[in-house]
Amino acid sequence: MAKKHERSITAAPSVAVITITPDTRDASVVRREEINRMLVETTASNSRTDLTYRPLIDCILDGVLIAQEDGVITNTNESACSLLQFSEPEMEKLTVPQLISGADASLMGKIVKRLADERHVCIEGYMPRKDDTMFPAEIVATTVKYGEELLYCFFVRDVSRRKKAEESLSSVTRSIMRAKRVETAGTIAGQIAHDFNNLLTPLLAYPELIKRDLPEGCRSKNLLDVIEKTSEDMLRITQQLLDLSRRGQHSQNIFNVNDVADRVVSLLRESGTFTDVDLAADLAPDLLPIKGAAEQMLRVVQNLCQNAIDAVEQSGRVEVRTGNVYVDRQAGYYNKIPIGEYVRLTVSDNGPGIPDNIRDNIFDPFFTTRRASKRRGSGLGLSVVHGIVRDHDGLIDIETAPGKGTSFHLYFPICRDEEETPDAGPAKIPPERIQSVLVVDDDAQQREIVAGLFGRLGSQVWSVPSGERAVQFIAECATMGTNEQSKQREARLPDIVVMDVIMDPGMDGNEACKRILELHPEQKVIMVSGYPPREAERGSQAVGAITYLAKPLTLEKIEYALSQLEGERKPIAAQTGLTPCTAGGILIVDDEEGIRRLFSMILSTAFMNAKVDLAANGLEAVEAFKTGHHAVILMDLRMPVMNGMAAFVEICEHCKKSSWSMPAVVFCTGFAPSSDVKAIVSGDGMHCLLTKPVGGDDLVAAVRERILARR
Repeated sequence: MAKKHERSITAAPSVAVITITPDTRDASVVRREEINRMLVETTASNSRTDLTYRPLIDCILDGVLIAQEDGVITNTNESACSLLQFSEPEMEKLTVPQLISGADASLMGKIVKRLADERHVCIEGYMPRKDDTMFPAEIVATTVKYGEELLYCFFVRDVSRRKKAEESLSSVTRSIMRAKRVETAGTIAGQIAHDFNNLLTPLLAYPELIKRDLPEGCRSKNLLDVIEKTSEDMLRITQQLLDLSRRGQHSQNIFNVNDVADRVVSLLRESGTFTDVDLAADLAPDLLPIKGAAEQMLRVVQNLCQNAIDAVEQSGRVEVRTGNVYVDRQAGYYNKIPIGEYVRLTVSDNGPGIPDNIRDNIFDPFFTTRRASKRRGSGLGLSVVHGIVRDHDGLIDIETAPGKGTSFHLYFPICRDEEETPDAGPAKIPPERIQSVLVVDDDAQQREIVAGLFGRLGSQVWSVPSGERAVQFIAECATMGTNEQSKQREARLPDIVVMDVIMDPGMDGNEACKRILELHPEQKVIMVSGYPPREAERGSQAVGAITYLAKPLTLEKIEYALSQLEGERKPIAAQTGLTPCTAGGILIVDDEEGIRRLFSMILSTAFMNAKVDLAANGLEAVEAFKTGHHAVILMDLRMPVMNGMAAFVEICEHCKKSSWSMPAVVFCTGFAPSSDVKAIVSGDGMHCLLTKPVGGDDLVAAVRERILARR
């Protein structure tokens, strides 16, 4: 048998390539073709003398063309006439090369030469019909004998459906491989970010400690500021890495994409980082809501807009558009958008476009065409977009061409869930009773402003930077039960919680409000937001907030809101009868020696009377706790020998058997917390979660709150 090889014949520019190859098909297919060949040979030998043999060739489903050595067709069957739309007399006036698009008279000579050494030869190309339409064809050529004359038989098959199926399979395969690449990179990125966060912890914590020991006006303080700023830049990169691994870790709420898009466009315009870019927004006023995490969608729009601004090289047009669309048939280039109703978010630019040869790689982590980008973190933005969109059951399509710009079309399923109708408003508190306020906002400047406004009203003010910390604060107050503890509870439990709606990263305001009211149903919560009030107010009322205020807050707005409140607070019972923890006992558990030393130094300085012990893994932590019964444990989650979660379970079991009070555990990790850790943190207010790298102030605040709660 001849050695397998492939040869291509290229026709005119607009015509497809013709490929001639040896027959490498499955054996069963070859046997079928051999039977067809024998039928043709029998028919060819008898058709001119006995017409009863002619039906044999017509029963073959493939088109059959019988030709002489010069390619002139001498016979055919009904399938060939139907496939090519020519009558049999018309066919017999044609040659085989004339029925293969792009072929010339030399094609027949090449086929004859090949068949001198091979039983079958396969030809792939396009064949024209009589109406000038074309179809992809697989043609198998072989020889048949007519007496002493050698004829050439061509079996013709329309492979349009197979080609389409192959293209669909190829598209699906590319999508699966792309998803696997992103998933694998996300896993690796999470580990890298965890290690980076451990290394960044001293870089972020030490400068502040060092500055406290330096005199005013010391030049070294400026140098320390540079270290802090650089560390914060590095922290943003690790956050992007974590975004690849922290998929599906966010609460799902109904929200309007317009609110997110409007906020991003406003922030970019106010940033002043670009001057010659025309940034426009065309937001549909009747846009329907979707379900997901608004803070994550904020990242999507920010990354796409920044990518578009980079694409136009600081001079061009970038537009953000939204709209309700109904896809009535599957469409799309990059992804096939199924039939259905969607909210479509489009970010377009008039930049140079994306070349075809890299289009399938643009969502791969670390892929970038800007090798000398001024912005750190290049190559991660679109990967984060891809992951978040998938988490929202969304799809991405791309419309681009060299020199004609690029449009990213994001499709999200419309949410038509019925929104819960809130019950009648809770009891209200008169202004003269507002003696204490807890301010919850991820923006330090906003916390300072709101605290100052309430301070002018004579209220005592506490502030925390996240929803998680707010839930912990209320939980600690609500669980005090002895007479002395009750006094502390009354002194610490705030009359009002002022809660920002959108906080990133972590728990948003609506979720925090819901959990606070589960812990203490009588707690009064005021929600505030910079979002347009319609959607934000509706969401706040749905989770039980008594009112909503739009940022920016003013003294007049606060006084008006407080004037509407009235009501009383009821006492709450607490646990008793357990052996208390060792006062001031702190246990630091981390497999990184540098982290243990750093945390120990920070806490020993902040709490002069504290007894600080160290453990390098969960097993050491359990043994140390059995000896020391510490009041607060700082617990890393990922450690060798025994991880933090397993150690926590062991400690809980020991406390239960020994009738000991449970210590407050501050979990520290650079990874996305598991559902078990989330349940512990949200279900029991004495515990909390800090994300590495942990700043010194956050560490001290978390420990101080837990020590005070036990006095």
